[in-house]
Amino acid sequence: MADNIPVIVWRTTPDGKADYFNKKWHEYTGLSWDESVNSTAQKVLHPDDLDITMKVWKECIEKQQSFESEYRIKRWIDGAYRWHLVKGEPFKDEIGNIVAWFGTATDIEDQRRELERKDEFISVASHELKTPLTSLKGYLHLIESEEYLTDETRSFISKGNISVKKLQHLIRDLLDVSKIKAGRLEFSMSPLNLTELIHSCIENNTYMFPSYVIKEEAAEDVFVMGNEERLEQVVMNLLNNAVKYSPGNKNIIVRVEKNETSAIVSVIDFGIGLSVSDQKRIFERFYRAESNKVSISGLGIGLYISSQIVKEHNGQMTVNSKLTEGSEFSFLLPLTNNAQ
Repeated sequence: MADNIPVIVWRTTPDGKADYFNKKWHEYTGLSWDESVNSTAQKVLHPDDLDITMKVWKECIEKQQSFESEYRIKRWIDGAYRWHLVKGEPFKDEIGNIVAWFGTATDIEDQRRELERKDEFISVASHELKTPLTSLKGYLHLIESEEYLTDETRSFISKGNISVKKLQHLIRDLLDVSKIKAGRLEFSMSPLNLTELIHSCIENNTYMFPSYVIKEEAAEDVFVMGNEERLEQVVMNLLNNAVKYSPGNKNIIVRVEKNETSAIVSVIDFGIGLSVSDQKRIFERFYRAESNKVSISGLGIGLYISSQIVKEHNGQMTVNSKLTEGSEFSFLLPLTNNAQ
């Protein structure tokens, strides 16, 4: 069966030593059986990807958790390195001991090239849109400063400013996506009071969405090392999503907790929820949940950007959800001392 599917299939011993590859592997790499089950197999990995891949693989073995990575594998027929999405799962016996690792490697070279072209277009288009949008905002401000305007005209200008602000946020998000993919999402870090930041975000959303009841459950003085503007962007995105996807139940809970090493922020809504399949992909860029039947505008990049910001803070973002019952989005950050 493994020899007749169009992806590479592999298996290792519990300690991570390869002991099986399917026919696709040998056809793609040109390696013999003996070469494939010893360190020679590492030679087909791109040199720039080898160290980080082996580090992630060893960590997964030690923690007995699923392995997932993207790296380039050399094709023997032409010497080309092509990107592959490699996944592995530990299989355990009835008492919880790992008996083997099974995994696949899927060629994603063509998909990555399409995404790179899309990223390039997004970057160029976003920069080109900034200039006319700035001019439009300036002209609206000049018109608004005129004394002899009717109430109706001022109302139109106000609505125009709201639309301009939405476009500015959209362009900012698109530029952030470009920066993330280029490895240029950089920001300064300093100790900050996460509890105060959360309180400020809740206050802002209370004014923005007066019909919603946002309950704050926050531990006092939770300090983390972070960038206030970027972490505010994460929290505001989670709160805005909670509002958008909870048209029926207008109760939202924001919780700030801490343990010995970490701060945990959770935004909980009681809205339409997510399926299990959507939860697995919700932090991918441009992914939009399809399991719910509610049509809501957006590009599917807010959660991707938020998860990458949290990652840059040495943290992690998670989701726990059930369809029709609601969602809980959480992010975890390392604690720091407020005295720094």
